[in-house]
Amino acid sequence: MREIKFRGKSIVEPEWVYGYYYKTGRYGIICHDKNTLGTTVDIETIGQYAELKDTNKKEIYEGDIVKAYVYNYERTGGNLDDTKIIGAITYEDCSWFIEEKKDEGCELFETYINDDELEIIGNIYDNPELLEREN
Repeated sequence: MREIKFRGKSIVEPEWVYGYYYKTGRYGIICHDKNTLGTTVDIETIGQYAELKDTNKKEIYEGDIVKAYVYNYERTGGNLDDTKIIGAITYEDCSWFIEEKKDEGCELFETYINDDELEIIGNIYDNPELLEREN
């Protein structure tokens, strides 16, 4: 069964909160379970669990920045391309993607993710510099 959960950054303490997500007007609330009061989070930081874990068994959420080895059919025209990339996990059109680092084209490729080869190195909120163009 699919596990649907979220994370968001608390507006009170500088920490991440994990669990169920509820939107109430301008705010987001994340609860550890459906029967407890939740924590108010910055709605801009809310990301869904991608149902993947990295090499260290850490759960991967939308907005995480990962180092990955990927097979990318579109980029190679059907040839095997086992390439190391750095990018942010994003969700679009019912699929999970890695949006690649800007110095590698900044195009959104459909990327087939081998979760044995993913490593979380940060996230787009706390570590945006990881996606900046290298000179």
